[in-house]
Amino acid sequence: MSGWYDDGFRNRGRIGVIPSPPHCVSARHLYQIEVANRDDMIVALNKQDIFPGVHYRDNRDYRMFRQQSDTCPNATRMSSRIISLPLHLRMSRADVAEIVDAVTTYTQ
Repeated sequence: MSGWYDDGFRNRGRIGVIPSPPHCVSARHLYQIEVANRDDMIVALNKQDIFPGVHYRDNRDYRMFRQQSDTCPNATRMSSRIISLPLHLRMSRADVAEIVDAVTTYTQ
C-alpha cells in the first residue's frame, strides 16, 4: 500500500512524502507526508471521513523538555508539518486513490 501512495503522490508538487532510507527494507507501518498547514489538513480530511494521525510531536510540547529551547530546530519545524495517512491491510487501491486525491485537492 505504501507503493500505491508513492505512485499517487509522484509528481504532485506540494506534498512532501517522508521517504524510507535508501537500501532499507521497511514494514512501513506509517505513511507520513509533510504539509504546510497540518491541523487544517486534518480537519479537511476528517470532513471526508479520512482520519490521519499525528505520531511524532516536538519533545518541547512536554513540560519536562520545555526549557530545551531551539535544541532541535528541524524536529520542531517538522513536528507541526507531518501527518500519518491511513495505512492498514484492509485498504484497497481505490481507498488510497481517494486519500491521495483529497490531500492533493486540499494542497492546491
